[in-house]
Amino acid sequence: MGKQGVVAATEVLPSYELFRDLDPRSVGLILSQAKFSRVAPRSALVRQGDAPGHLLLLVEGQVKVSRVADDGREVTVHLMQSGDLIGCDAVFRDLPHLATATSIGNCGTYSWPREQALSLMEAYPRLALNALCLVSGLLADLFRRDAEMNNGPVRRRLAVQLLKFVPPGEANGDPLQEVRMTRQELGQLCGTTLFTVSRVLCNWERAGIVTLGRGRVRLVDRARLSRIAGGDMPR
Repeated sequence: MGKQGVVAATEVLPSYELFRDLDPRSVGLILSQAKFSRVAPRSALVRQGDAPGHLLLLVEGQVKVSRVADDGREVTVHLMQSGDLIGCDAVFRDLPHLATATSIGNCGTYSWPREQALSLMEAYPRLALNALCLVSGLLADLFRRDAEMNNGPVRRRLAVQLLKFVPPGEANGDPLQEVRMTRQELGQLCGTTLFTVSRVLCNWERAGIVTLGRGRVRLVDRARLSRIAGGDMPR
């Protein structure tokens, strides 16, 4: 595994649930068997229907998870953040991938071949338990999102999703406050149409809450967006 761009084990240990309660030496040994990769924007990390080849840990950037529906439409179902496992459903069950995972911006991943990942989890039971917690958390997020899509107005659901994509505490105008997703993708995540999302975002831009670009939304006033997500609807 090359040194350039690799997240050090001492940096990963405190913040990634996959390595929770594992000692630094164990984390280092686990990572030493992984391949670190830089991923360009809009690259497919796994594809729907493909056999599981590798288990991937996202350590930089964001990844969109989408499925092709029966009518041929691509539907965005989830957004994965740093620390999430990609392809775990297929790897653990030895079944084809249920969805396609596509990088939104530049990303970094560790990857283990499927058999190697399973062997490591046998050798480190805590690693397997942590992976189970991550999978359970993903399932809970999907249930919460389904509940959100069936309750409350679109502007509240959209505010909730945008706030999930950017880290709190950054200064306004920081590049990390930018969501690089199309309005169609945001509409799919919120259970609404591209046109409804466009109308809400344009209203927010006029109000000084966001600024808009091609395939991107920059948060300008996070505090006001948080109030909208909490149910405080501006007129």
